[in-house]
Amino acid sequence: MVYKVYSGRVGGVFGDLITVEVDASPGLPGMEIIGLPGSDVREAKDRVRVALKNCGITLPALKLVVNLSPADEHKEGAGFDLAIAAALLGVTGHIMSFEPEEALVVGALSLDGKVLPARGVLPIAKFAAEHGFKRILVPKVNASEAALIKGIDVIALEGLNDFIRLANMDPASFDSAFPPYISEYNVDDALKNSDNLPDFSEVAGQESVKRAAAVAAAGMHHFMMIGPPGTGKSLVAKRIPGILPPLTYEESLEVTSVYSIAGKLDGKLPFMCKRPFFGPHHTASPQAIVGGGPGAKPGLVSLSHRGVLFLDEMTEFKKETLDMLRQPLEDGEITVSRARKTYTYPAKFMLVAAMNPCPCGYFPDRNRCLCTDAQISRYLSKISGPIADRIDICTEVTRMEPRQIDAGTRGMSSEELRAGVLAAIKRQNLRYSNESFKYNSLLPSSRIEEYIPLSDKEKEYAYGLYDSLKLSTRSFYKLLRVARTIADLDGEEKVTVKQLAEASCYRFPEYMGG
Repeated sequence: MVYKVYSGRVGGVFGDLITVEVDASPGLPGMEIIGLPGSDVREAKDRVRVALKNCGITLPALKLVVNLSPADEHKEGAGFDLAIAAALLGVTGHIMSFEPEEALVVGALSLDGKVLPARGVLPIAKFAAEHGFKRILVPKVNASEAALIKGIDVIALEGLNDFIRLANMDPASFDSAFPPYISEYNVDDALKNSDNLPDFSEVAGQESVKRAAAVAAAGMHHFMMIGPPGTGKSLVAKRIPGILPPLTYEESLEVTSVYSIAGKLDGKLPFMCKRPFFGPHHTASPQAIVGGGPGAKPGLVSLSHRGVLFLDEMTEFKKETLDMLRQPLEDGEITVSRARKTYTYPAKFMLVAAMNPCPCGYFPDRNRCLCTDAQISRYLSKISGPIADRIDICTEVTRMEPRQIDAGTRGMSSEELRAGVLAAIKRQNLRYSNESFKYNSLLPSSRIEEYIPLSDKEKEYAYGLYDSLKLSTRSFYKLLRVARTIADLDGEEKVTVKQLAEASCYRFPEYMGG
């Protein structure tokens, strides 16, 4: 006799169906798990057997074969424990009214029978809803994230005994005994609520830098600040999340899926309601930044999806680490390949970077800079041309005059900047309402003429910039996108020479080849 229970796993950010098949037959007593199980899956036979024993159920002396289908794909993780236990209970006749074709079962087990959290529950729940399952049975800790998916009943289980009681219950009384889980969190309210983030009013002076930061935030453009130490680059970067728009429901699902796969969610943080912000140290490994390791897990570029990745002292990062950012900066996704798997993770993040212009930090002020030309050249070469070409906006942060440091003149606050950013993003959302992208920075090159039409006067000026600044084609298109964002920030319907001129100012300085 073969008994089947359906479970799930994640591949990248997508859920996938795993069928747990168990056969019981006379023979040498024991349990074997087949279907390319990893070491943690093979250990499930002991976890499940002991968990069942501690719940009062002893498996009969039969030969038990557990197959995880499809059998030609590697399986890992403890999330199949509950499904294996359910299939064993079914094949040995311990459950009578469970309808496995209607439910997808996910969860790990402890030796005393408690249902423990599993990774990737959100994308698995999304897969179950899209493929016609009526309900998904998950650990109670994971129930809030699964409940983000509409169109499927979420049943929260605390222990294996809960499943046994559920699977032997009269179907007529099932809904009253195990009602679908309703999250205590109001997602819409959580997305609208904002923390007390650092305010731009705390940054003295640097109004031109704040303007550049607002332009970057309004179009989700990659942003670089270059200047001597102590001029406020890090202060500005850490205040950018405070002027970004709140996550939409769809964006929250995307971000939460990545965190669910990475195992970063728990009962206290069932979903992501704030845009992520990460500022890794320059000693971070390439795998930590782009992802990888034994399980090909997402890295910081994916954990920063729909948020900000801040690289302070960018030139101190290893050159090979920075060059690995080429794909995510251009495509908004990262492909992580390992021997047994290749996963593609989303990486639509806003890169914010800060750097000094030379090792001592004071170039081009030759009165203070002690670096040789060779030292400066070697230092700046850490930012390769392809990486610099992918950064939309660059601005220089200069030393302030004493009058600018006056505490009484703080300039624009985050609230003022945010109002302009939100208005600009609203214009973009209306413009791209029928498109898969919502921000100017994501506008495909093939659609630029459609969405950024230029009159003859503006075309002549734009191509003049292309020649005089010796721009690459990619840089030219980025200049047009930035000009479109400036126009949105200014409330203009069309891009004019004024916006093109401002966009041209956000190029790398001449000593960096800009």
